[in-house]
Amino acid sequence: MLQRFFIYSLLFCSSLVLSAYEVPLVDGGRVDVPEGWNVLDSGALWVSPDGLCAFEVFVWNESNPQRALEMGRPTQAQGDAINLELWGKSGTFGDWIFPAGQEKFRGWFLILPGDGKATRVSAFAPSDEFDKVQHRLLSAVDSYRPEGLWEGPGVVGQFLEITGSQGNATALSAFESTTLEWEISLDAIQASQDVIEREALFLSEYVNHPNLIDAWSRYYRTVYIDAETRMESLYSALAQGPLKPDLHSSADVAKSLAVWMQGFSYQQIAGTSDLLTPPMACATESGDCDSLGLAYLLLCKRYGIDGRLLISRDAKHAVVAIDVPGEGLRWQEENGQSFLILELTTKLPLGVLPEHLIGIDDWFSVNFS
Repeated sequence: MLQRFFIYSLLFCSSLVLSAYEVPLVDGGRVDVPEGWNVLDSGALWVSPDGLCAFEVFVWNESNPQRALEMGRPTQAQGDAINLELWGKSGTFGDWIFPAGQEKFRGWFLILPGDGKATRVSAFAPSDEFDKVQHRLLSAVDSYRPEGLWEGPGVVGQFLEITGSQGNATALSAFESTTLEWEISLDAIQASQDVIEREALFLSEYVNHPNLIDAWSRYYRTVYIDAETRMESLYSALAQGPLKPDLHSSADVAKSLAVWMQGFSYQQIAGTSDLLTPPMACATESGDCDSLGLAYLLLCKRYGIDGRLLISRDAKHAVVAIDVPGEGLRWQEENGQSFLILELTTKLPLGVLPEHLIGIDDWFSVNFS
């Protein structure tokens, strides 16, 4: 199987630089490569450990959108493609079957021209394995973000939202002594939930894998980034209403948001994942530990408050840790930075954990910075 992908890589070469869990690209963008996927010696592709999937980024000099599409589309490719407005540019998202050597492959392709360079992001598999691994391929392609546009949904999330038909709704949220009124896109909510289900299915493949913790972190990063811009309406309602940034300290903001979310009802949804997308958790004032944690951290980020999501596999629980002053339990990182711990599913002060969580020692942190 690796030889089949190597033959393909000789036909389409990419130029990239490796770094940590994310890969910065020569076009200024970056991708979050699935855990355990290895780069081939040619430097052109990442391949999944089982050899069924490949993920490629190809950047070349081209300013003309039509020529970029013609060059980016694999030779003799057949299938469907749609032109979309993506990150302020006209891009193409395609599902194509194409030959390479003696083999046939099928995959998802994003072609995005701009600023004298064109970028093609693709994830593909032998055509007879495509249905089995499609969630992996979509996850890989969806991880791409252009330079400086790190927040918000990737190409798949945007496609799902654009092609939805549910429209918008107004959420009314009781916050302290006021009622917040903010808009939500039902299509965006559904798109985010679909992304969560896809990522949960992918994560389930790592249950007995040595990269489980890293894969778990990638899962939460994907959900967090996808939801960032979809929380903007709620943040605006808070910042223009009861929680104006220039009138409240970081500690005041952290406490007010904590008190609000600790009043939410506990709810898990049915599905591969029981995680409710953060904007929907806030709109319905319900959710479980990690959905509330993600929503809380997303709002804190808007106020300039750094934080971490802490996960315990033994406790099957998540709490948050935030960079604000205060007394109580703190999460200590290797660089000496510490974060005040907060439990969101129980009405407890910042810095205090429920008794049943005291002594749990398998916590790991997810850093979204």
